[in-house]
Amino acid sequence: MNKRWKRILFGSIGMVFVMFVIIIALYIHSIGWNHIKLIYSLHTTDKSVVKIDDPSNGHGLYLTKMRHPAEMIKERMQREDWHFVMQEGSGYFFEKDGQDVVVTTKIWPNRYFVRISVQHDVVNIAD
Repeated sequence: MNKRWKRILFGSIGMVFVMFVIIIALYIHSIGWNHIKLIYSLHTTDKSVVKIDDPSNGHGLYLTKMRHPAEMIKERMQREDWHFVMQEGSGYFFEKDGQDVVVTTKIWPNRYFVRISVQHDVVNIAD
């Protein structure tokens, strides 16, 4: 009888451990290993914005832990002489020398980070 309880106990602990590993693996798979590195960088340094290396769409992608990055976006665009025109939803419209650019924000699935997309990567807003 004593051996039976040990088997049940160790089997249960093993199943919980395997489930824990599967959940962590699915989380990392859904976010991506490179993004995990960026999240770690945001948590362990005093950087507020980091650049995501994703040349597939031609836009500059950034990640921030700021909940409301609007003022930071306006300030960093203004540093490069881009003038704020208006905001429509999560899109911020800027103009400079007759050229228009849209900067959009999107809350990431885990709700702790915001992804910022700068059209045509005209300004580097990373720290």
